[in-house]
Amino acid sequence: ASVAGYTAAADGQAARAGVGGVRVLLAEDDELERFVYASLLRHAGYTVVEASDGAEALAQVRAQAPDVAVLDLSMPGLDGFQ
Repeated sequence: ASVAGYTAAADGQAARAGVGGVRVLLAEDDELERFVYASLLRHAGYTVVEASDGAEALAQVRAQAPDVAVLDLSMPGLDGFQ
């Protein structure tokens, strides 16, 4: 996928030493922002699990057990503060 000429590297393709296998949960309701953040994280070598709202983020935490979470603080429904 690409946005404004930026093409995301495939998962693992640009993995860096030390971050391979680190699973990041990215919860962001804005589709374009989620794409950009996820692309940058993947390019840095992280495995990214995406969620578009708080309820989906909770489900992903239970299913994927991420190592770290990056949360949008103002999402509809459950937000990053809850």
